[in-house]
Parts: sequence; C-alpha cells; structure tokens
Amino acid sequence: MKNLTAILLMCFFLILNNYSIAQKFKYQKISTDVKKESKKYEKEGWNNFPGSMPIGQQLNSTFNKQNELDEEGMQKWFFATGISVAQTMAAAEMQANELAKNDLVQQVESDIKSFAETNLANNQLSKDEAASITKTVNVVTNKVAQKLGRVVPLLRIYRETPNNYEVQVQVGYNIASAKKIMLEEVKKELGSDADKIKEKLSSFLYSDKKN
Repeated sequence: MKNLTAILLMCFFLILNNYSIAQKFKYQKISTDVKKESKKYEKEGWNNFPGSMPIGQQLNSTFNKQNELDEEGMQKWFFATGISVAQTMAAAEMQANELAKNDLVQQVESDIKSFAETNLANNQLSKDEAASITKTVNVVTNKVAQKLGRVVPLLRIYRETPNNYEVQVQVGYNIASAKKIMLEEVKKELGSDADKIKEKLSSFLYSDKKN
C-alpha cells in the first residue's frame, strides 16, 4: 500500500512538473524544416540549457524573429551569433555572448559607414565630412558596445567536448534602437563644430526607408 501511495505521489509530481514547464514556455507548432534543423543540431551533440526551451522551439522563435518587418517593410532586427569554448559552461556562455554583441556593433558600424559612402557618392556629403564620420565611428565603437544594453536571446545551446564546453548563442537587437545609440555617440564625438554633419546624420535612422 505504501509503495502504491509513493508511486501515485511520484506520478502526481511528474504531471505537476510537466504542467509547470508548459505554463512557463508557450510551445508553438513548428514546421517540418525547423524539425529537420533541430535534429541536425541534436545529432551534432548540441543540447538546450537546463530550464530553457527545446532546441526546436528556440529555432522556431529565431526564424519568426528573422521574418519580422517594421512598418515600412524593412527588416526589424540585427542578428548575431557567438560561439565559444571554455572549461566551464558559464565562461563559454559569457564569451559567446560578448562575441555576439561585438558582431552586432560591427553591423551597426558597417551600416553607418555605408551610409556615409552612399551619401558621398550622391554628393550629399563632402569627402571631408564622410571621412570625419568614418573616423568618428571607429572611435565610438567601444562606447556603443557598452551601451547596447540587453539583447534579445534567441538561441542558447551547448555541447560537451572531452575537456571543455562549447556554447553557441544567437541574439537579436532592434535596428532602429542600435542606430540611435550609434548616432548619439557619433554626434557627441563630433562636437559643436559639426552641426551640418549632425543634421545629415539624423537622416541615417530613416536611410533604409529612403533607399
């Protein structure tokens, strides 16, 4: 009788635990392509972190995010991936997150430099102005990396090697927000003697909509 009671209690707690997990994560129906991609990761030895969503659900959320567009029909997010290996899972994850964030900053940096080059070609910026913007962007890159704040985690998985842990993360960051942070730092660095450049830079936030 005691054994039966113990088994019933165990079943009850398992059901309760599964219910709690279901409440914590709102599982979405995933496509066949996502399922195939998920199995590929699993065959390569990747696992989801304890307490996080299964790989298939993470991939599904990632793909959905990649398809999000703003009101002008332009891509809404920057995406970056970081992969790192370390002796502990925590160290590998921290390094992977840092690599992903640096990748995000480089994408914003590349965007604003491209803006300067395009406007130079269209004679909206002089060579000196374009060169000043490029130089300033190089200077403020580290400041932007520190001010990005919390990125949106999309994929967070790990696998064990004989002596280390390998962690892979993918993150997202709103493009408009990232551009705004970069512009604020560029304008500060340019100083009070570059009002004309500042005015032209302000259109950078909307350059994707104009091109």
